[in-house]
Amino acid sequence: MSATRLAHTRSGRRAARNIRRGFTLIEMIVAIMVFGVGVLSLAAGAGLVATTLGSAAQQTRVANIVQSRFDKLRVTACTTLSSGSEGNRGVLESWTVTEIPRARRVTVVAQFYRDHRLKTQNFEMSVPC
Repeated sequence: MSATRLAHTRSGRRAARNIRRGFTLIEMIVAIMVFGVGVLSLAAGAGLVATTLGSAAQQTRVANIVQSRFDKLRVTACTTLSSGSEGNRGVLESWTVTEIPRARRVTVVAQFYRDHRLKTQNFEMSVPC
């Protein structure tokens, strides 16, 4: 082996031994930024899920209150069915009874606050006479 080639091989081995393993500072900064974006996305998603669950719970409560009103009106005789209103657990429900052939149509309007705004939902049923 020639002297030039031998010196080149030795310096190549020495250079290979001096290579450090690990990450550069730039790679670490980029990794931390990507991780931070992921964590912030998860936090935003968790807030949206909590809002949706709260809204769904309120919608269920309103539906249960209206169903209870329908049950009370269903067992009432057709001749004594009348319109009215009542507040119950943060929900104002008002119902109107209209006469239709061989039945009564009952419309319940439920008003409640969601996200600091007044929401209104309408429900209908027919009571056979």
